[in-house]
Order: sequence, then structure tokens, then C-alpha cells
Amino acid sequence: MKKNLLRSAAFAVLAASGAFAFGTGTAFAAAAEPPNPAFAKMTLRKEINAALLAAQDAAKKNDFKTALAKAQEADAAQNKNLLEEYDVASFIGQNAIQLMDWKAASEGYNRMVETKAALPKDLPGLLKTAMILDYQADNFAKAAQYGSQLQTLGPLDNQGQIILVQSYFQTANYEKAASSAQQIVDADKAAGRQTQTDRKSTRLNSSHVALSR
Repeated sequence: MKKNLLRSAAFAVLAASGAFAFGTGTAFAAAAEPPNPAFAKMTLRKEINAALLAAQDAAKKNDFKTALAKAQEADAAQNKNLLEEYDVASFIGQNAIQLMDWKAASEGYNRMVETKAALPKDLPGLLKTAMILDYQADNFAKAAQYGSQLQTLGPLDNQGQIILVQSYFQTANYEKAASSAQQIVDADKAAGRQTQTDRKSTRLNSSHVALSR
């Protein structure tokens, strides 16, 4: 399988999606609308707020290593409330993306998803980012889980569908991999595109995702 091509494409999707933008969904600087009305009754403790502000300042200077360290410093606080957990996880995830630390990035975004604090309008983007990061981190079961959850909110785009196919394949769920691959073939047919195939594998579009038997 040509996973490197897919990983490169997935990284491009992250960049285009704004997953690298800081401040979305955070409330530590009182500058952004919180993603959940429940946050309005919550505040960040002084030490967490200070560490995240330091992380933000470092990120603005493209010092993502320091920014991640400061976010992890904030994460050391015990008994975080929902707002603190969401903001800390967000900063860990976003800075880890910049460092291409896919394990830390996926863990941060997974924690954001698990808070169940995202507004409905923000959930699809959050799930897609988490799915891509989990794929990048070889956490294929999580990628498949979030891809399947994302499908319940609406059709996946071509890139998301390909990642879902690969994630199912990597977890040996060949039946779902095949049915998801067929959805790509059907979408290509409806759009007048030709899906390349050969006898031993089904290759899907330019990413050359193969379901080898």
C-alpha cells in the first residue's frame, strides 16, 4: 500500500482545514466564543490560564516546541473542569500538529472529541481532524471509529472515505473496507470519474489506496 502518499494528502487536508489555527474553541483569553454554552459557567485556573497564554505567545513566534511544553505544563494540573480539559487538549493537539508529532496530536484531538463539548456545527470538522490524526498515528481503530461517526453526520468527502477504507483494512475489517471502497467506486461513477482497478487490488483515485488480497 502506498500509505505515504495518503499521509501526505492527509497532512494537506489538515493544513487546508484550519486545524493549525489557534484560538478556535478556546476561552482562556476571553477572545473566542466557547464551543459549549456550559463553558460560560466555567473558568480556567490561574496556573492553567498562564501556561496556555505562554503557549499561545510561543506559537505566534513559531516556537511550537515551547508552546507544546507549556500546554503540557497546563495539562499537569489535576481535576480539570470541562473547559480546562478542552482548552488544554486543543493546545496540545494544535502544537503537536505543527511538530508533526502525530501521537500527541491525535491524543489531544481525541480528548477534545471525548469531552463531547463541541457545538454541532463544529463537530464534523473536529471528527475529521481527529480521524486524520489517528490515521497518521497508526491508531487505525480510532480513525475507523471517528470516520464511522462522521458518516452519521453526512457523507464523507473523497479523502475521508479513502482514509476510512484504509483504516478498516488496517484493522482487518475487510467487509467494511470493501463496502466503503464500493461507495468510492459508486461516487466516481456518478461523477463520471474512472476508478482504476486491476486483478489483485482496487486502487482508489490519485492516492492509490489498495485493497490487496
